[in-house]
Amino acid sequence: MDDETHKIDVNLVEVVAVVVVVELVVVVVVVVVVVVVVVVVVVVVVVVVVVVVVVVVVVIVVEEVVVVVVVVVEVVVVVEVVIIVFVVVVLLLSEVLVVVVVFIMITKVVDVLIVLLY
Repeated sequence: MDDETHKIDVNLVEVVAVVVVVELVVVVVVVVVVVVVVVVVVVVVVVVVVVVVVVVVVVIVVEEVVVVVVVVVEVVVVVEVVIIVFVVVVLLLSEVLVVVVVFIMITKVVDVLIVLLY
């Protein structure tokens, strides 16, 4: 192998290494975003549950109409369903992104192996 071919191989390996590192950073960022979203959703659900409990207790203590409790519970259920759907959508999107990044990384590794073998 002459010097020129060796330089091209080294440059290609460096470029692929940079691409792989960037793709790994993207995967880490996606995972962090998913974790943050899940934590935020858990916090929101806890807050909603606490609010419902407080409202129910206040309504029972004040002995107001039962309709208020029913309406509050229905609103909370709707909010929680919306939150759960949002989390599922975010998780699915992040999984798709991770699969795409992994596929790109595999193709880069295959490209490097092809170049190195020839």
